[in-house]
Amino acid sequence: MKCLSIISCLVLLVSVLVNAVPAIYRQVYASQPKQAAPIQVSASAQISLGMSNLQTEQMLCLLNQRRAREGLPPLAIHPELMKSAQAHSDYQASIRTMTHSDPSGDIIQRIRSHGLQPQAAAENVAYLQKTVPEVVNAWFNSTEHLENILSTKVYVGFGLRNNAWTQHFATPMGYNGNNNAKPPPNQCPGLSLELSTNIRAFGLLAVGLKAQIGLSLGDGAIGHVVNGVLGGIAG
Repeated sequence: MKCLSIISCLVLLVSVLVNAVPAIYRQVYASQPKQAAPIQVSASAQISLGMSNLQTEQMLCLLNQRRAREGLPPLAIHPELMKSAQAHSDYQASIRTMTHSDPSGDIIQRIRSHGLQPQAAAENVAYLQKTVPEVVNAWFNSTEHLENILSTKVYVGFGLRNNAWTQHFATPMGYNGNNNAKPPPNQCPGLSLELSTNIRAFGLLAVGLKAQIGLSLGDGAIGHVVNGVLGGIAG
């Protein structure tokens, strides 16, 4: 089938590339403050849904190590964010592509449907990365995704299904200023000290990509979405 125009050819090529290589997106939303009781996080927050407990601990550790490097307080796992992130990873896996769109609504609506009322929320997604270090490293090497990781939001949740990854960040309505998070260890569980240090400090797993007209022809691609608007694909 011939392309009808140069633009349509480029759109088709973007679609093929995004679905064929590891990629990441991000999304940021804010809602209007409302009165709400303080959120109490239960011990079940430590239980992962789609990710193993080890994968959850590794991702939280790597994120909090990077935040500590920037002088920021640690994030804490929230059970409702684990549920909302897992639901979105399940959806991405079902359509076999990376997306911020979801029949359940935008990120605020999806988080609310799982019982949490957020003041503000953000979402990072990724597709086809195979390990926690690989996907975290990809997010660390994207300015827009790193902004979500280093934001003032205090809770996080993770989802994974068939190499479709999701991170949800939020601060609940009525937050009392203490998320009871612990400082990260120097060595993340199941990872060598050298690997943990290199990821948070240098991004040594990053794949060098060359971008032309917004397309990446390397081994991976990244994009970002802010307030629902695709900002582009870059290398």
